[in-house]
Amino acid sequence: MSIELILSIFLAAVPAIIWSLVFLKKEDPNSKLYFLVFLGGTLTVLPLLGMQVGYRAIINANPNLDFVGILKDLSIWVLILYAFVGIMEEWIKFYIVKYIDRTHPELITTTSSAIKFGILSALGFAFSENILYFSRIWMNFGIQELFAPFLFRSTFTVCAHIMFSGIFGYFYGLSKFTDDFLDFKKWQGKEVKPKDYIRHRKIMVALGLGAAIILHGAFNIMLEFGLVIPVIIQVGLMFLFLTALLKRKSVNLVFILADKHKSVMDKKDIDVVLEYMGTQFDRGQYNLVNEIADRLLKRDPDNNVAKLFKSNSLDKLEKQKNKS
Repeated sequence: MSIELILSIFLAAVPAIIWSLVFLKKEDPNSKLYFLVFLGGTLTVLPLLGMQVGYRAIINANPNLDFVGILKDLSIWVLILYAFVGIMEEWIKFYIVKYIDRTHPELITTTSSAIKFGILSALGFAFSENILYFSRIWMNFGIQELFAPFLFRSTFTVCAHIMFSGIFGYFYGLSKFTDDFLDFKKWQGKEVKPKDYIRHRKIMVALGLGAAIILHGAFNIMLEFGLVIPVIIQVGLMFLFLTALLKRKSVNLVFILADKHKSVMDKKDIDVVLEYMGTQFDRGQYNLVNEIADRLLKRDPDNNVAKLFKSNSLDKLEKQKNKS
């Protein structure tokens, strides 16, 4: 192993460790699995490298098949190429989170945990990508040219990857609470069809993945054109957006595989209470809804629909207070 590669690994590890410490707690019992997610993220760069190596091998043997060269002549190759790269990177990270959720559904139980898994896969990818960038810069331009790229990639580039996957993770986490959100609408008297549950879940995942892909593609394109200030502005806006999402009370919902706290009420009685809360919520009786939700949660602590009534009532009351 060359000295260039060893130092590149060390430099790439620095931001990965710092950002990991921000999101991981030492006492977290799932820390080992989080580390495996990070390692999985490091492997997501391999399909893209494989495609690059395969493409170069093909065009070396058949120069007429070099469609990238044609796109360059058409002056649109950057848009197509970097949009494609953004799509592939976010799609691969998406499947890591999806695989973890399918094999360990008990781990992604909140939107916060979904965000955490997305961020860890992004850190793994950024770690591998930084190794490639740092080693290429050193070999082509010398070690003296590493300082500025190291600072920029360790802060803005890694942070951007975190934001892409964090935003996706938020919407993926929301998709797990589809039943609760639609039941909340149903008890307000709104029409909810059985197929709406599957559709809503798919829409949430599509929104998160689509947002991550678009933001990532725009980031790559601006970097390619050297638009550093717009890149910094984008990262800042994404940070503010994700921060705003995390302040929503829906992040406090907990996905329940099996009730930890058995309800002391029959389901039909709970349904009657939820229907009454829905009626009062539509009438603007938010204080009453909040009080009923508190009483119901004492008897049925795992009822996420009651939590939604409570959180939305509190939001309405806060807005009324700010207006007065």
